[in-house]
Amino acid sequence: MTLTKLRELNNIGKSNRKGDGLTRLWDVQTDQCLGILQGHAEAVFAVCFSPNGQTLASDSHDETIKL
Repeated sequence: MTLTKLRELNNIGKSNRKGDGLTRLWDVQTDQCLGILQGHAEAVFAVCFSPNGQTLASDSHDETIKL
């Protein structure tokens, strides 16, 4: 998924803006939180890893994308 696609998703679900602005990374096999990323002022609704897996992009209802 590209950053453009993340931005397109920003036009969906604008009515639900509540959230803590955190991005949580989970190990789905162990159900353990691996880390918490801070930086958004409102709910995060989309995340995407870069093709090489080294960068994570998060998109929020605060209309920002964080890398």
